[in-house]
Amino acid sequence: MKSNLKALMVAAAMAAATAGCAHGTAATDRGRDVRGMARVGHEARALLVGPAHLVHATGEKPVRWFVADRVSGDDRDCAQSSSALLSESAGAQLTVGSGKVLCAAVASGATDVNWHQLPEQADRLWALR
Repeated sequence: MKSNLKALMVAAAMAAATAGCAHGTAATDRGRDVRGMARVGHEARALLVGPAHLVHATGEKPVRWFVADRVSGDDRDCAQSSSALLSESAGAQLTVGSGKVLCAAVASGATDVNWHQLPEQADRLWALR
């Protein structure tokens, strides 16, 4: 069962990558979906720069999802001690404010995380209610 899930995750990641998926941080594009993926470990990685009204993020194991003040717009921002924890879970729906960076890290080991920034009007979708 676990190997089937891993195979499915790998296939989904490959499909997203071949569809023009963004990797690492990305500037917001309020008019369309923006997707990305990154490998995160104990040291936090920057995933995207706000503002992002609705972000759906997932990892293979519990991930610390948090925001940091945007200074450089990359992983260095996530190392700040003033970061605010949003959630610690395998999946989360988050909002990233203007001037902030969405960061992710895990307590031990490493995991792949995927994120999907939905357009501003997407909060009206029935599936999210």
